[in-house]
Amino acid sequence: MIEDYVNWIESHASSAEDAWDRNHIFSLSIDLSLEDEVKMAGYSQVDNEQDTLDGYQINGNEIIFSLPSPNAELIQNELSSNWQEEAIVILGLSDREK
Repeated sequence: MIEDYVNWIESHASSAEDAWDRNHIFSLSIDLSLEDEVKMAGYSQVDNEQDTLDGYQINGNEIIFSLPSPNAELIQNELSSNWQEEAIVILGLSDREK
């Protein structure tokens, strides 16, 4: 879930406030045809952009997750080069197990 993603990123930083890039987001798009699977993973649609940490929004034929992005220093020095793929697994939005 999203809380697992946040905890995972923050576990790589010296403090929670040092973990995030306030100017960027980690945007994840999933085809709308997979909405049932996304709901089965525990997510629900939110209408307000301010609530994106609580779920996803729908834009056309896509499910959009707008998550905080780790800062560049974490990406460069602490996270693996495939951190985005790892994040998808942690979010429970992959066929692979955590």
